[in-house]
Amino acid sequence: MLSIIVDIIGITGFILSIINVFCHYISNRRRITICFGKYALNEFDRNNNKELLIIRFKIANLSQMPISITRIQILVNETLFDSDVRPHIAEEFTWSHGGKPYHSVVIESKTLPININSLGAESGYIAFVVPRDKISDFEKALNFRICTNRGKAVQKTFSLHEDVRI
Repeated sequence: MLSIIVDIIGITGFILSIINVFCHYISNRRRITICFGKYALNEFDRNNNKELLIIRFKIANLSQMPISITRIQILVNETLFDSDVRPHIAEEFTWSHGGKPYHSVVIESKTLPININSLGAESGYIAFVVPRDKISDFEKALNFRICTNRGKAVQKTFSLHEDVRI
């Protein structure tokens, strides 16, 4: 009788361990939503025929663990271009009263890595140096490759202004 109870307790412990591993996997896997929004093309290097693409992004971490976006690349004509390592001015606002400026705010593009806490979010701008005239001002979708510290790199076509879960 005692051996049957020990066997039942052992099997129950084994089943609970499997359930615990499964729940741990579900709660710790990469679950993020990304939305790329408005973008602007600016002249960057006329001599080398390059322009600066600055694009707005929102990233939400839906998992229970922090995540780090370690690399973002844009695919242009079958060539991947890394995000620029230097911050660039994305927007600039100046408030004035009576013709005299009294406050100014400069928003710069973010540099990688982008660290996001559990159940947190991050937004801002990211900059890419791309060949001139390869991206139009009227794109509806862009191809990105995103690398994180958890899981494999994901390459997808992101429709602008739409949340995409990866």
